[in-house]
Amino acid sequence: MIPDEERTAFESIIRDFENHYNNGPEMFASRYNFDKFLDTEVRFHAKILKVDFEKAKAAVISWVEQNHAMEYFSLT
Repeated sequence: MIPDEERTAFESIIRDFENHYNNGPEMFASRYNFDKFLDTEVRFHAKILKVDFEKAKAAVISWVEQNHAMEYFSLT
């Protein structure tokens, strides 16, 4: 996969995260919920979009650290 396609796939996965967050931020209820969300939702979308799950997960976590820092860091 070329870098632009990979970036577009990661952006799509991040938009999905934001949609789930806007419908109820349950993924931040606990560390377990957050990890479960990554392992199910991000893995699902990474598989469909044919990108590496670990890279997609890292992209989402990086984005979350920047855009939902308070919620994310309260999990650690």
